[in-house]
Amino acid sequence: MMKKKTKIGVWALMCVCQAFWVSASGQEELFTTLQKTPWEAKSMQALQTVMRNERESVAIRSRAMALCTLSLLRLGNTNQFVKASHVLDVTFPSEKGLITVSVAENVEDCSACSGKGRREVPCPACKGKACLRCKGTRVMQTTCTLCMGAKQQFKLSPAVQENYNRLLKESVDICQKNLRFEKDSASALAEKDNTKKIVLLEAVLSNFPERTDLVTVQKSLEEAKKIRENELDRKKEKVQREKEEREVARLEGLREVSASECAAAILEIETYLLKNPKCTARADLEELKAVLTSKVNLRQRLISSALWLVGICGGFAFLVFLKGMIFSKKIERSGPLPGMARIDKNKFTDPLAEEREKNQTRSNQEGH
Repeated sequence: MMKKKTKIGVWALMCVCQAFWVSASGQEELFTTLQKTPWEAKSMQALQTVMRNERESVAIRSRAMALCTLSLLRLGNTNQFVKASHVLDVTFPSEKGLITVSVAENVEDCSACSGKGRREVPCPACKGKACLRCKGTRVMQTTCTLCMGAKQQFKLSPAVQENYNRLLKESVDICQKNLRFEKDSASALAEKDNTKKIVLLEAVLSNFPERTDLVTVQKSLEEAKKIRENELDRKKEKVQREKEEREVARLEGLREVSASECAAAILEIETYLLKNPKCTARADLEELKAVLTSKVNLRQRLISSALWLVGICGGFAFLVFLKGMIFSKKIERSGPLPGMARIDKNKFTDPLAEEREKNQTRSNQEGH
């Protein structure tokens, strides 16, 4: 009993070790070996390990099971072949058409009984002399010893080998594709540059859409895209912030405008704040707006004061003029002085004319 348990334990350990070897990159080597040495016993046993390993892909497991099923037909075990084919269809419903041969293609009429299932043999009782047992016919009908009454005998069809070769070629192609997937996915997941990583991960998903183990690749792609979106958001925020700083600096330059331009400056600030309600420098712009508003108010007060002063002065001048017009005295015109009519104008000399003649005579004498 102890020896039996030991043998079972060793067999189980060998199966585990063999399964580990097959589950690595040795799958391609396994199928290549079967291509070179068809139906090789050790490799066919390894196929059973691959078939039972649920961690393998459905495509590989189903083809390994189909190859094992074909081996039953090759050995002439048609009943087990039919059962195994049914199990294959039930276990892997998505992999239809892997086995393209049937039992009917691999049997023919029995050559011994000509497809009758029974043969005539000399009567063993009378040995051909006629007796009651053979009813005088000297022969008896017995089951054909070659086909055992099945009327047909097994004859392996070349289609079995063709089906075998096709399954092996498909399996090798799948293994090579799996190796490419492992290489491409590992390279994509290890890529440090986020932009390149997204391109590589998307290529993996595009090149291997039929795989069911893409969860890690999809999750990594989502994380990489999220990182890219965050980077784009940060760049967009930086550009927006720099633009805002330039706009705020330009608006800050309006602090030095003249009082007559303050109204236009205030309107420009209000328009900017309306378009950018989340501006970080809103408080500073509100303070600048208040400064410009105070300038406008001061200018308006000065203009109002000047207008009042001009109005008061104008009113006062008007009142003075009006008073002069109302209260001015009329000047009466007077005629010539009394006795002026009796004066002889020819005898009247102008004192200024005499003085002018004396001055002229004196200047002439001094000149000489």
